[in-house]
Amino acid sequence: MANKPLPTPEVLRQLMTYDPETGKLFWAQRGAEWFTDGTRHTAEVQARIWNTKYADKEAFTPTNGTSYHTGAVLGKMLLAHRIAWAITHGRWPDHFIDHINGVRSDNRLANLREATNAQNVRNRGVQKDSVSGVKGVRFDRRHGRWQARITVHRKQKHLGYYDTPEAAAAAYAEGARRYHGEFARTA
Repeated sequence: MANKPLPTPEVLRQLMTYDPETGKLFWAQRGAEWFTDGTRHTAEVQARIWNTKYADKEAFTPTNGTSYHTGAVLGKMLLAHRIAWAITHGRWPDHFIDHINGVRSDNRLANLREATNAQNVRNRGVQKDSVSGVKGVRFDRRHGRWQARITVHRKQKHLGYYDTPEAAAAAYAEGARRYHGEFARTA
């Protein structure tokens, strides 16, 4: 079975509205042209039932296992932040949409930016399994000191050994600003 094509931004604008200040999507009223006559209800009745249940209510409130707001449009599963981008910019993003503050459910326009995969990864927070609890910092048992390191062009770059995790974190923060620019994230 072939994948369904993405709905165009124009179709999205007919089906929902986006509030860039709150980041929320709302279902729009639908006419009978969006429904087909069935054996149980006519298209007009289906539209009336749908509008009573969904129109003007918030869309894409469920989150998937990774905290992104998700839902279906015309049978295609989509992410709310990508819909917000498409509605606002009139095109689907070429790559990823990065949440600047790292909060995956915060879909305010001011918190969204287009990013490559590498840029999106740079803006990731500290890993859950981090022993130090600080991004880019680990304890090196061989040296008995805290090591700061950063990934640059898919290669680990050593930023030094330090006596405290705070000093290593400061070195990582400086390296992140230097190598990752606006996508630098230190926590």
